[in-house]
Amino acid sequence: MTAMNKTALRLPPDVHDWVKAAAKESDRSMNNQIVAILKEKKAQSEGRKEAAQ
Repeated sequence: MTAMNKTALRLPPDVHDWVKAAAKESDRSMNNQIVAILKEKKAQSEGRKEAAQ
């Protein structure tokens, strides 16, 4: 099992509702949905950095 850091996260109600709906649609927990979104954004960011080099 991968070690995880625990982080409290405050979300505006509209963002919370969006993540909750996306998680339900993807059959994930809200935590796993947030991790998936952040990993996708990280990959996009790293791709832009590589293209700029």
